[in-house]
Amino acid sequence: MPSGEASFPIKAHERETVKLRSTVLFDAVGAITSQTNKGFTLAKTGTGAYDLTLDRKYPQLRGISFAVFKTTGVDANWQRASGLTTNNIVSILRTVAGTATDAVAIESLDIEVTLGRATE
Repeated sequence: MPSGEASFPIKAHERETVKLRSTVLFDAVGAITSQTNKGFTLAKTGTGAYDLTLDRKYPQLRGISFAVFKTTGVDANWQRASGLTTNNIVSILRTVAGTATDAVAIESLDIEVTLGRATE
């Protein structure tokens, strides 16, 4: 390796990273009708507001990504509304034009959560 280049242990980094995924379906008032996940659950807490609760304690939230599949033509934005709390919860918010708005029945949301290794 040339002098001055850093060496990064990619495999070690991968072992310390946990990725959790889910697909969530909603009814006409934004209530969750189905979720296929392992490692966390999503629950509606208010208009456009949802809590993602992890099944285990993780030392670090590295990121959350959202992919929305819909046929309404409404441009909804899903975003993280809080960091990881001591209760293993991350708040999520769905907005349309900056206003909290419930998900709709034809909307499907794929979530990927990237975390640091779980503590035992």
